[in-house]
Amino acid sequence: MHCQECVTKCPKGLSPADDISFIRQFAIANGIRDNAGTRHAKSFLDDIQKTGRLNEALMFIKTEGLLGSLSSIPVALRLVRKGKLRLRHVLPKPIKEIEQVRTIIKVIQKNSQEKLNENTSKTDVSKIYQRGQDRTGLQNN
Repeated sequence: MHCQECVTKCPKGLSPADDISFIRQFAIANGIRDNAGTRHAKSFLDDIQKTGRLNEALMFIKTEGLLGSLSSIPVALRLVRKGKLRLRHVLPKPIKEIEQVRTIIKVIQKNSQEKLNENTSKTDVSKIYQRGQDRTGLQNN
């Protein structure tokens, strides 16, 4: 499956991607940051804030680390040979509208933090569990 595909394929009409996003935000807010998922999300956001573009060439290194990404060197070399990976992809220039992008990101971050604060306290993981049970109709046994 690809990102967000679970939402379109879920036979119960649930939105697992929303729950995954909520749990990720909850984990980050509670200091759980040393994992590939958090590094990937941070790399994605950093790239967009910096240039308004996603830097896929460096994202893998930022997510997996230098040693973890060494196994991808053959793939990178094939991309370079076929002209699909160029220096301009690794060091992109910011888009003209970068300040507008940064303003949008600030508004989203503010709204996301407010929503996270409304939905859960920093120590109450049971709310996340209950939310999942409510959505699926499962009950405690």
